[in-house]
Amino acid sequence: MDVMRDILVEHDLFDIVKRIKSIDKNYYVIFNTKRKKYEIHYNRKFSSYELTVPFDRLDCRTVELVLKTRKKF
Repeated sequence: MDVMRDILVEHDLFDIVKRIKSIDKNYYVIFNTKRKKYEIHYNRKFSSYELTVPFDRLDCRTVELVLKTRKKF
């Protein structure tokens, strides 16, 4: 996470971040200010990047996308 460019999203109007964390507590969401996009990351030692949200906002489609693309450990 680039602290000069990324904003950690901890809360949102529709609890999308909370719903994503309910899938796996190691997920977190950032807003990349340079690209103006949301990104999903997974808390691990190496590359945390999982995906870029292809929508302008966080909504139920984001939760469905995380469910569809997640890696089961």
